[in-house]
Amino acid sequence: MKIKNVFIITLFFINFSTLLLTGIVILKLIKTENKINLLTVQIAENNRNIVLELDDIQKRSNTQFTETKKMKKTYDDLLAEQKKKTVDTIVTDTAVSKMIEEADFLYRNKNFSKSYKLYCDILSFHSEDNDIRFKKMVSLYYMNPMDSSKYAEILRDCELLRHNGKSDPKIYEIEKEIITEKGGTVEE
Repeated sequence: MKIKNVFIITLFFINFSTLLLTGIVILKLIKTENKINLLTVQIAENNRNIVLELDDIQKRSNTQFTETKKMKKTYDDLLAEQKKKTVDTIVTDTAVSKMIEEADFLYRNKNFSKSYKLYCDILSFHSEDNDIRFKKMVSLYYMNPMDSSKYAEILRDCELLRHNGKSDPKIYEIEKEIITEKGGTVEE
């Protein structure tokens, strides 16, 4: 009986130990399962955050792409406009150059009426050109030196030319003739 009791006690301890070990293993499995569940929840949360960040990045990228397309269109429009202005400027410069050639030809041939009109047109493009203004003034005077209705314009041009540093003797000669015609005296 002693052996039987020892055997039963041994069996009891073996069963108890097995149950205890099984319980410990089950508890560890439960802890591991809880950790896995917690990690799964964290992974799901991280995935959700990643998807939200990707959506935000996509929206910002789309906005930036749209803005870039708008900027490209604006740039293309400005470039096209600048090309047109460049072409227009070239055409205008070419046209003005031809007008100057024609006006100078008329001026040299003493066709002052036509040269005057052309020089007026040219000055609308080159208002600071003293040579053009000088030839316009001379043309206006020699169209009809006795036409006193033109004297004010001629004298304004003489004054402007002197002010801008033009010192051709013809300026003083025309000015003197006009002032003398008007009955004044010229200071030398």
